[in-house]
Amino acid sequence: MNNRRFAVLVCALCTLQLPTMALANLITNHSFEAGPAVPGGQSFVTVGGGSTAITGWLVTGSTIDVVEPGWNVSDGNRAIDLDGAFSIGGIQQTISTITGATYDVTFDLSGNPGFPGQAAGPQVKNVRVAIDSFTQDYQFDTQGLTPATLTWQPNSFSFTASGDSATLSFASLSPGNNSWGAMIDNVSVTQRSNGGTGTAPTPAVAGLLVAGLACFGLVRRRSRAYSIGD
Repeated sequence: MNNRRFAVLVCALCTLQLPTMALANLITNHSFEAGPAVPGGQSFVTVGGGSTAITGWLVTGSTIDVVEPGWNVSDGNRAIDLDGAFSIGGIQQTISTITGATYDVTFDLSGNPGFPGQAAGPQVKNVRVAIDSFTQDYQFDTQGLTPATLTWQPNSFSFTASGDSATLSFASLSPGNNSWGAMIDNVSVTQRSNGGTGTAPTPAVAGLLVAGLACFGLVRRRSRAYSIGD
């Protein structure tokens, strides 16, 4: 294989890799894996309002629960129940944004149905999601579910940043003394590029783009050299 064909092959491989690269998630600890340990023999740990023990997140309201063993979570090993110890709470995280840029937000929603025999509050769990100027309420019906058979509802929306930062928040809308609330997992915020068309690449993707352009430039120069020398 001559040098020109090898360069063409490298360029093609770089280009083929681009669609498979992950988008840059601006959320830290998107599935709550980093945080307080669940005590042995328990299926959750309660975290109080004002705590930053869940890496990247601030707990708001009264209390929330981090659930782990025995729960069918959406991503990783953990999820958040927005209702804690007979009180409701929420979580929030502030991210850096660019004024006027468009961002896509995704998250998975479920609800704590309680363990068999528990009176787990309202069957339909409600949560308010807000970031920048966007606010919307979501709900999830837990009928027929158990912690081990949870299902998850994917949700998505977009917003345009009005400043250099934005705070994404999830707040329980359960009755005030409830312990079985809406559940959140697998949170993502990604930035679009070109005024809202397309998606901003990760550094790895940007590197491949540069490599691809360099390869094509090299091939073009070699093609011209062959033409002059012929």
